[in-house]
Amino acid sequence: MTLISFAKAMAWFRGAGEVSLDDLRQVLPFVLNDKLKPDLESPFFQASANTGFRSDRIGWLRHLFDASCKEYDRLELDKKDPVADLANVLRAGLDGVEEPEVRKRLTQIERQITEISKGGKIYGPLHDDLLLLKSLHQRYTNYLHWLVRG
Repeated sequence: MTLISFAKAMAWFRGAGEVSLDDLRQVLPFVLNDKLKPDLESPFFQASANTGFRSDRIGWLRHLFDASCKEYDRLELDKKDPVADLANVLRAGLDGVEEPEVRKRLTQIERQITEISKGGKIYGPLHDDLLLLKSLHQRYTNYLHWLVRG
C-alpha cells in the first residue's frame, strides 16, 4: 500500500494524471530499502562493475528493478504469456466443458510445466508460474474426476 501511495504522490508532483513505470522505479527502492538485504558475499557484488552497489542500496534496488523490467521485455510477457492465457481459459468457467477438452487443457498445462522446467534454475516469476500451473492442473484433474464419475 505504501508503494501505491508514494507512486501516486510522485505522479502528482510531476503533474501526471496517472502513475507511470518511472514513478514506480523512483519510489520502489525507498519502500524496499529496509525490507531487502543484499548478500554482499554473492558473486554479483564481487564483479568490479557492481562493487559500488555494496554501499548504495538504493542504486542496487533500482538496478534490480531495471533488470526485472529488461527480463520482462526480453520474454515479451506483455505480448505472449502462455501461463496467463491458460489461467484466463479456466477463469471463463467449466460449465459445459467436456472430457476431451479437459484432457487437452491438462496436456497444455503439462507441456508448459515441462517447458519451464527445461530452463534449469527456477527464479521467482517462474516459481509463481509453476505454482499457478499446479493449481490449474489440480482444478482440471478434480473436474475430470467429477466428470468421469458423474
